[in-house]
Amino acid sequence: LDRLNRAGGLLPLVLAPIVVQGRAIGLFYADRVSGEELSDEDAQGFFHFAQQAALGFEYVLARASRS
Repeated sequence: LDRLNRAGGLLPLVLAPIVVQGRAIGLFYADRVSGEELSDEDAQGFFHFAQQAALGFEYVLARASRS
């Protein structure tokens, strides 16, 4: 990480997989270009969003399979 930081700096970021039916179908990514640190509250909100989105994808998939 030190080498990456010296090369161009590291941005504060969070990643969360989009998991539907036990399979990763994508990835959510968020960062702060300003360089301001992400708080634990920021990260928890992001992960909550990712979980809710995955539930939405599960619902859409379930409805599509019934059609």
